[in-house]
Amino acid sequence: MSKWLSLAALVLASRLSFPVVAYTWPDPAYDVLHEFLWKDLTFFLATPGVCEPLGTDGTSPSIHAQWLRTAYHDMATFNNGSGGLDGSLFYELDRAENVGLSLKATIQSVFNQQLGKYLSFPDVIAAGAVVAVQQCGGPTLPFKAGRVMAAGPGPSGVPIPTDSLAQNIASFQQQGFNQTEMIGLVACGHTLGGVTNVDFPNIFSGGNTTNPISPFDGSRNFDNQIATNFIDGTIIDPLANGPAISDSDARIFSSDGNATIERPVPR
Repeated sequence: MSKWLSLAALVLASRLSFPVVAYTWPDPAYDVLHEFLWKDLTFFLATPGVCEPLGTDGTSPSIHAQWLRTAYHDMATFNNGSGGLDGSLFYELDRAENVGLSLKATIQSVFNQQLGKYLSFPDVIAAGAVVAVQQCGGPTLPFKAGRVMAAGPGPSGVPIPTDSLAQNIASFQQQGFNQTEMIGLVACGHTLGGVTNVDFPNIFSGGNTTNPISPFDGSRNFDNQIATNFIDGTIIDPLANGPAISDSDARIFSSDGNATIERPVPR
C-alpha cells in the first residue's frame, strides 16, 4: 500500500471511529456491536468474504463501493465540528449532489434494520464502510458506536465532478482535510466501484451509456491501482479521462504537481 493510501486510510478512520476504550466483561454494548459488525455480514454484503467486482452480476454497482460512498456523502458536510457522519443523508437524498439509486438503496437497507439501543442509524453507515474496506483487502479501521442521529438535513456541499479545483480545495478544507489529504482520500474512495452511467450521462463522450458502470480502475480491491494508472497514463477512471469539465479526479490528483499521487510504495 502506498504512503498516500495509508494516509488516506488514517484520515478515513478519523471520520469513522470514536476513541476505543478497554473492553471490560461483560459489556453488552460491545458484544452487540461485535456481533453485528463481524458476524452478520450478510446484512452488509451479498457474499461475505468476497470483494464483488461491480456487483455480483458484473453490471450493478459494487456493494462495497456503495457503502463507502454512502459514508462519505453523509460525512462530507462536516463543518467546524458540526455535522459529519450523523445520518443526515437520510434527509438529503433529493439533492443533486446525492444522485443515484445506490445511495437510496443503502440508506433504505439501514432504515429497515431493527437497531436497538446500542446501534444508531449513523453507526450502521460507519460500520458498512469499515466492513467494505476490510473485505476488499484494505486496513481494519477502528470502530466504536455512539453516534447521534441527526434530526434533519445538514448543509449541502458534497463535491461534484464539475466543481473547479478551487471549489474542491475549499470543500475539503471545510471538511477538515488539507490538499494532500484530499488527494489521498479521493484516490482511497475511488479505489472501489465506478460511475453509474445513467446517473452521469454527460460524463461520457456522446452520452454513451452502453455499459451500466464505468469503473475507476481494473481492480476490485482496495489498492493503489488508480494511482499507478494515473501516473503511467493508462487511467480508465471516467473522472480523469472524460470531458474536461468533469475530470475532477485528474484535477485533484495533479493539483500538487503529482507529488502526492507519485509517492512510492514503501518496501
